[in-house]
Amino acid sequence: MFTVGACTWIYTRLQRTSGNNTQRSLSAVAVAGVLIFVVFFVILSLFGL
Repeated sequence: MFTVGACTWIYTRLQRTSGNNTQRSLSAVAVAGVLIFVVFFVILSLFGL
């Protein structure tokens, strides 16, 4: 759920700054989503959740 919210926020930001360049925004959000998910998963694993 955290990753989806973060990706939505990043996508909206990129759409505003890139002049609605959808292809660039989607590729950047895909990379960011994977990275956010991995980091969040590692943090939760450290706490045993």
